[in-house]
Amino acid sequence: MLPFLPFFDSSAAQTVGGYVGPGDVATAQGISQATYFWGLRAYNKTKAAARVNCVDLVDQAFANPITITVLPTGALDIASINTWVTAHTVTTIRVAKVYEQMGSGSDLAPANALNNQMPILDISGLPHADFTGVTILQSGGFSGTALPTTITIPFTISQVLNNDPTNNSLFITYTDATVAALAAKTNVLVMYDNGFGTPDLTNVNNFAGYQATYNGASSVLNVNGTDNAQNLAGTGNIASGSKYRWSSATPTFKIRETSIFQVNFSTANSVAMNANQKAFWGYP
Repeated sequence: MLPFLPFFDSSAAQTVGGYVGPGDVATAQGISQATYFWGLRAYNKTKAAARVNCVDLVDQAFANPITITVLPTGALDIASINTWVTAHTVTTIRVAKVYEQMGSGSDLAPANALNNQMPILDISGLPHADFTGVTILQSGGFSGTALPTTITIPFTISQVLNNDPTNNSLFITYTDATVAALAAKTNVLVMYDNGFGTPDLTNVNNFAGYQATYNGASSVLNVNGTDNAQNLAGTGNIASGSKYRWSSATPTFKIRETSIFQVNFSTANSVAMNANQKAFWGYP
């Protein structure tokens, strides 16, 4: 069980100036908006102003459900979580759902409604969903409903997470076959396409920004603003009906946000997105 400090307001570090989210970065960069976004903050300033639903939570007994929205600052409404924690004597916060903010309806929830597949929401610092010790499988996991839109090459998967460098923790997979994924294997990151991978990059054992671009030629994994060519053609489309999932046979990862863009991110795009993620989430 993770330690929980109920009255730390982790949104305080995120409220300086007007909110800028991933969608606002896309607008400034002149690229298309994300097709899908799951995260513990608002996708853009419009979503922040509307205070859209962000997560559904339950307590340690998988009871006392509550829906938490984002704030106009773009941050998760930690104050409302703290109020709920006090009212129900919550000792462990479980994430029952992460809302997909682009309107697809493919919200993330435990496959087959299994409670033991719910990650823990840690708000002792800046919030993240912690899958350490959660019982999930690659064929199930914490997944969305069938994606309604086919994502064709090129596309970019953008995320902020912390992956255990010694475990095979997939954090992105589609259907039961791996179309596009990133995994950690013995201190290297492996970028997959259609089951083939290239372990070209030393893993970052900390929260980091990842922009994984599958472009049909030589895919690129940008980590914390630096491009790393993966020598991976990346020719697999994400067909409609596929499922996006946060999943692994032995999960040890912590995650804050994921976007899927139907865009071939340039280096400038990746640098700009990482700068926004780093400014909001405060990773090294």
